[in-house]
This record gives sequence, C-alpha cells and structure tokens, in this order.
Amino acid sequence: MSRAPLLRSVTALLAIFALAGCQNTDGPVGPDADGPSPSPSPTPSTSTGTIRVTNSTASSIWFVYFSPCASTSWGVDRLGEDVILSGNFVQWTSIAAGCWDVKAVLDNGREATRLGMTVSRGAVAEWRPSTSAFSRTVDVREPLPALSVRGTKPVP
Repeated sequence: MSRAPLLRSVTALLAIFALAGCQNTDGPVGPDADGPSPSPSPTPSTSTGTIRVTNSTASSIWFVYFSPCASTSWGVDRLGEDVILSGNFVQWTSIAAGCWDVKAVLDNGREATRLGMTVSRGAVAEWRPSTSAFSRTVDVREPLPALSVRGTKPVP
C-alpha cells in the first residue's frame, strides 16, 4: 500500500476532528450574536481561600480534618496517605470562604484543634500547632500503626 492514500486519510481525519472542536454548543457569543454575552464563571481565588497547616512539633502529623464551624462532625482525613513532617507544611486550596474548624493528629495519637479559623477569599489561613497544643490520645483502643520509612502513613 502506498503512503499517499494513507496520508490523505490521516489528513482528512485530522481536519474533521479540528472542525468538530470549533463547534459552539453554548449558543451565540460575541458582538454580532443575538442576546447577552455569557457572564464569566467565578475563579477559585474570588470565592475560595487556602488552609495551610505547618507542623511546629518534633513529631509527624498523620491526620488533618476540616469541618465547617456549624457542623458537629469532622470530614475525611485530608492528608490521605501523606504525613506532615516536622517543620513542613501542607496547604489545601479551593476551600470555601467562611468559618472552619481544623484538627491535626500526631503520630502518637495526640490531637490539637483550632476552632473558628477564618478562611477569606483569595487568602491563606495558616495554623502552626506546636507541641503544647496537642493534648489527648484519639482512641486508645486502636493504636496507630508504625510510620513507614517513606514518610507516608500505612493504609489500615
């Protein structure tokens, strides 16, 4: 088989895909279109902020939880399999602006809670829990597994 027919077929397919990408499915836009132009969608920096947790202890933080101030329960662990080593931080973007409670749990099970943290639009709200902020063990009936060498939490 010669390359010319194959090249024409590939070129034709590319042209079809390129034209398909130009289709406007949102309706008319621009100065010549009928009706109003679509309004821009809000960017995350105008309706959300960032929460940063900096580990100011000599231990590793294994769990971080967020909860809206009005909520009576904590959300899921925001670190997943990661940990925050001593002196390091992790930040979460696109957090809805408003009042948040934040809880951190060390590798020894001791926890600290920051209540009423204000997350402002487009700003960073930082919490630096120190060793003295951590008080009690989360659950003595379920001891935490040992930290792996890679610096991540083992999956239960």
